[in-house]
Amino acid sequence: MMERFGIVIKTRSGRFLTPAARAAIRLEVGLLGRSFPEVAERYGIGRQRVGRMVKSIPSYGGSDTSMSAVIAAARACWKNEYGSRRSSEAGWTLTLLDALALAIGDPRLSSSNFLNAAIAHAGVGIHRVLEENHHAG
Repeated sequence: MMERFGIVIKTRSGRFLTPAARAAIRLEVGLLGRSFPEVAERYGIGRQRVGRMVKSIPSYGGSDTSMSAVIAAARACWKNEYGSRRSSEAGWTLTLLDALALAIGDPRLSSSNFLNAAIAHAGVGIHRVLEENHHAG
């Protein structure tokens, strides 16, 4: 199993890329402008496979609109691969965070990092509500 920052890139067999890795490849080429050979080497796959994966991904043109277009195209690929019935916005959001962490190379962007921070923040809020309700009752 291949992983980076605790994010699994390839399945145990080493044959299949995870959803986060496939999205990261699309973002690396579309958003970051990395070359097929560079991306192929990073993920241990062939250049032709990278080419097939990114053929519907536009290039980032430096604007918010073009960034949204790249992310929307990556999302469309993800929904197509998993079927619209099985995919959810929450699932895409977690996949996108992990893909950004892989593509940019910063574990602070990983879904687990964001979820841990959200849970810690929620704990404070939950404690406050429980305290207020306890005092009111």
